[in-house]
Amino acid sequence: MARLSAKEVLAVLQERIDNLGKRFDKFEEKQEEIVKACSEISKNVNDLSHAVDNHSVWIAVHEKDVAQKQELSLKWKLAIASSLVSVVAFILRELVALILRGGIP
Repeated sequence: MARLSAKEVLAVLQERIDNLGKRFDKFEEKQEEIVKACSEISKNVNDLSHAVDNHSVWIAVHEKDVAQKQELSLKWKLAIASSLVSVVAFILRELVALILRGGIP
C-alpha cells in the first residue's frame, strides 16, 4: 500500500468525519422519533390513567347507589313485615277477647 500525502490523509479524514456527521444526523433523527413516540405513549398512559380514575369513581358511586337501594329495600320489607305482624297480633287479640267474653254469637 502506498504512502498517502498529507492532503490525501486530510481528505480521507474529512470524508470519514463527513460520514460520521451523516450517521450522527441519522441518529439524531431516530432519537427525535423515539422521543416523540415516548411522548405519545406517555400521553396515552396519562389518558388511560384518567379513564381508570374516572371508572373507579363511577364504580364507587354505583356501589354506593346499589347499597342504598338494598338498604331501602330492606327497610320496606321490614316495615311491611312489622305491619303484617301488628295486624295478625291485633286480630288474635280480638279473637281471644271475643272468646273470653263469651264466645261468638
